[in-house]
Amino acid sequence: MFPHRFKGPIVKFLATMAATIVFDLTVAIVVGVSIALVLMVARLSHLQINYEKVDMARVGITDAALCSRYGNAMVAYITGPLLFANIPTLEQLPGHLDGCDTLLLSMRGVSYMDISGAIAFMHVLSDLQAKGKRILLCGVPGSTMAMLKRSDIGTETVKIYNKPGYIDDTLVLHHDLYTNGIG
Repeated sequence: MFPHRFKGPIVKFLATMAATIVFDLTVAIVVGVSIALVLMVARLSHLQINYEKVDMARVGITDAALCSRYGNAMVAYITGPLLFANIPTLEQLPGHLDGCDTLLLSMRGVSYMDISGAIAFMHVLSDLQAKGKRILLCGVPGSTMAMLKRSDIGTETVKIYNKPGYIDDTLVLHHDLYTNGIG
């Protein structure tokens, strides 16, 4: 702990030690556990969004119609919970989509979504659609999907292709639906 200079464990150790000296062992344990919980929540609440252009050759798709449809598409890999604390990161999403006409949101890494995150997500998606962007959600976990449905996201706002869960499968599925007149 000390040789590697891990700040969190050192803070917990020193706070617990100080509380033991000033108060007693029971209060020190409560202080140590409280600090540990706060630090854990702070670390687990980071949202990260990675952006990549869709490379049809990389996913092994050679269909000319599909390549032309998604030749100008972007994938945003979202990792972390969509909480009220992460709304500023989410609101930066439109700024990274210059020049693309289709956005695929890979949400496999979204473990949790609260109501404020869902509302912010809905506003971002609505703004993107107002700018003419096609949006596809894929790989949405069960608890996140439940919040999307409760928030009416996906009923009218965006298309959710959640069965395949991977970007290349979602592209093929969406293309099949689109060319058959359903999408």
